[in-house]
Amino acid sequence: MSVNKFYDGSELDKGTPKKAISWLQKMNLLSNTENAKVVVAKTLMGVFYEAIIVSDRQLIYYSKDLSKKPREGAIPLSSISGVSISTTKMAVRYLCITVGGAKEIILPFMIAQNDLNKLYNYLLDIISKRREEDLNNKANCASSADELIKFKNLLDAGAITQEEYNAKKKQLLGL
Repeated sequence: MSVNKFYDGSELDKGTPKKAISWLQKMNLLSNTENAKVVVAKTLMGVFYEAIIVSDRQLIYYSKDLSKKPREGAIPLSSISGVSISTTKMAVRYLCITVGGAKEIILPFMIAQNDLNKLYNYLLDIISKRREEDLNNKANCASSADELIKFKNLLDAGAITQEEYNAKKKQLLGL
């Protein structure tokens, strides 16, 4: 049985991953301006038929089962709120992606355990970095609000002029 393989870095410029990137661009699932960061793909008898590509903006998946209609889609990285590995009764492992905290998308790709773990950890790292950025942005917003209150109190106390307050308000609100 052929399984998908994980590719990243310099491996993206040759062989199966390069074909996968080119093929998904031709299908308009991946734009020419996106940078592929990770490719999980496989070919069977020289025919490419499954891929998961993580670009700088989205996760794109495509699976062509000869007995079914192709399954394809794109998930913006910003909407991925969780990732897990699911195992069936037959010990087949799948990647489960949670979108927006509720909807779960199961990617039924046969991926070797080691490569599945690499993809799982790569996505976890993306989620972790985004959450950290969100926390930093919230902290910056809170501190700006605190500063604005402080300057409003100074204005009300007559310690600064309306013009000084307005200038500081514009600066803090980024206007």
